[in-house]
Amino acid sequence: MKSQPPAPKPAWMIDQLVEALNHMCEAWTRAAFELRDLQFDLDTAQRQDAIEHTNDLVNKVKAR
Repeated sequence: MKSQPPAPKPAWMIDQLVEALNHMCEAWTRAAFELRDLQFDLDTAQRQDAIEHTNDLVNKVKAR
């Protein structure tokens, strides 16, 4: 009776996969924030609305 050769070691271990997926998730999140910032910087109307809204809130706080 011949013994079977041991199974080959998997290319990735579970903990390595989890770590790699976490790094990928963080990279996608950073990319999404960067794209959102870029869109905000390029969108003058959106930026102006945000400035006006912020000024309105500051004025409401000052009035109290």
